[in-house]
Amino acid sequence: MVMRYAPACSRAFAFALSMLAGATARADAAQEPAHAAADTFDEAPPLDSTRLFVMPTAKTLEPGHGYVVGHEGFIPSFQVGVTPHFSVGGGSFFGLVNWVTPKVQVYNGAGNSVAVALLHFMVPGYGSLGLAYGAVTHTTRRGAWTIGAGQFYASVDDDWRWSEGASLIIVGGERRISPRTTFVTENYAGLERRRGTYHPNVALLMDGIRLERRQGRLLIDLGVLLFPAYGVPSPFLNWTVKF
Repeated sequence: MVMRYAPACSRAFAFALSMLAGATARADAAQEPAHAAADTFDEAPPLDSTRLFVMPTAKTLEPGHGYVVGHEGFIPSFQVGVTPHFSVGGGSFFGLVNWVTPKVQVYNGAGNSVAVALLHFMVPGYGSLGLAYGAVTHTTRRGAWTIGAGQFYASVDDDWRWSEGASLIIVGGERRISPRTTFVTENYAGLERRRGTYHPNVALLMDGIRLERRQGRLLIDLGVLLFPAYGVPSPFLNWTVKF
């Protein structure tokens, strides 16, 4: 399935996604017979709905459970459940930029969850900046949708204050398209103030396929991201090991 976005999304973007979907379907069809009995939606492992490609959802990790992620294959981060409603994590880009990611779930009902979180960056020699946000996730039998909103803050040198006070809207979701394959979308829009009125400005679109292997403990994300302002899609690769 390829979602249609605003005209800013180029034909190359859609073509890349269709190629990913086709390749994944062929990979699932080639699964060895020993696993054929588990190749139904009802017996498929649960969705990894505590995280989209980058941002967390409002779902929470169980205490002692977590995951390690390699963004673009080599930028590490992790998240671990501390209590049934609190998790914390972090990561680093070669020590140049470090970050922590605490998240608190404030509501968990029948199919709906609400959480608040921080994405706090620390830049040695410059200061810190981050995003404080809240998210709502609605879970269905084969997928989940997340809507979030947040605001940037900064305590850094003037050259790094470009983000301070800016608002951000996050819309994402997951949809299982085969027992071991999930379509994931994650999209960002900023809010610009013009003549006293706020207008959304699409900042980033991310679509791709999540492959589940080794009973759902190994996840591989293959996708395409697009900055509409530039109009050129770029591939990305993430891997996740769950524990």
